[in-house]
Amino acid sequence: MTLSDTGRLQCSYLGTDPSLFIPPPVESRELNYADMDREMAQLQKAIKENQAKSGTHTVDRFYFA
Repeated sequence: MTLSDTGRLQCSYLGTDPSLFIPPPVESRELNYADMDREMAQLQKAIKENQAKSGTHTVDRFYFA
């Protein structure tokens, strides 16, 4: 807020204009862990088959501390 010599009151701000974007609601669905485990097994099998064909190897498991 600033007040001029003539008594005029001004409201100012420093910064950026607020974002008018409103994100859409997140789709919530039930997680099916059995299906996810099957898909993971299929993906791991495909990776191992491709590695065997190309002769490359990677670590089977990752451990994060």
